[in-house]
Amino acid sequence: LVMDLFAPLCEKMGDESEAAALRGRAVACRAAVEAHAWDGDHYTRATFDDGRVIGSDRSEENTIDLLPQAFAVLCGGLKEERVALAMETAWQRLYDDKLRLLRLFTPAFRNLPAGYIAAYPAGVRENAGQYTHGALFYLLALLRQGQTDRAFQLLRDCNPAERCRMTQTAARYQGEPYALAGDVAAHPDEPGRAGWTQYTGAAGWFYRIVLEEMFGLHRQGELLTVRPALPPALWRATLRLRLAGTPLTLHFRLSAPCRTGVTLPLNGKAREITLTTDRTGRLRAQIDSCNKGEDLVY
Repeated sequence: LVMDLFAPLCEKMGDESEAAALRGRAVACRAAVEAHAWDGDHYTRATFDDGRVIGSDRSEENTIDLLPQAFAVLCGGLKEERVALAMETAWQRLYDDKLRLLRLFTPAFRNLPAGYIAAYPAGVRENAGQYTHGALFYLLALLRQGQTDRAFQLLRDCNPAERCRMTQTAARYQGEPYALAGDVAAHPDEPGRAGWTQYTGAAGWFYRIVLEEMFGLHRQGELLTVRPALPPALWRATLRLRLAGTPLTLHFRLSAPCRTGVTLPLNGKAREITLTTDRTGRLRAQIDSCNKGEDLVY
């Protein structure tokens, strides 16, 4: 993924040879993943120096890890049927519908020398609890696959306000309703309890995924591209925000999954925009300006 993203920057700097080398290495890495990291229904995570594999059904601990399955989608270029199976396997084996959390891996490290995370009790933080960074990368992968309903379910599970909506779940969660938890425990003594809440960078990923991936807002200079990936539950939603000094009210009134996007100007004038789809999923935007004669349809 990094090599794919960096190659165009090399081209812009006039370094064509380095761009070609990066792309060649990316192809070789994908081939190695397919040849050595496929484990029948998911991708493995890593290998010890002595050849023992982490994230394999052959492993003593950590028989499946969330991150390789998510990044199989995010990096692209792997066999589609394998990637789809790996994502489904991760959901079936790592999602806990009773605790409403998605484990980073299972089972926990107890004996393998896996570094500092093995010092945590089983089911706490990175040691087979929900590590929210990982859950959000998986959520992002779901959206890229078009699995909007499952993505929305996981988004609500991660949302601290949802965790605190009911007295019983709030008492178990014990975290603030306004601060995303960096982790959620799967330990039998503290099931579903929030971990660190006031520092995690996962909050930034949560915010970006909602705005940029689900609602599909991408700003480039004074232009805004909208291409939502919303579940049916959010086909009728209203979003208010300010971008590039432009106050925006976006009314989503979709009738089908969105297949296209629209690009709109940001000129500092307050805009009220209604977004609709036709039966084919084509997105249209009706812009209502505060100034008469400026109403536009895109």
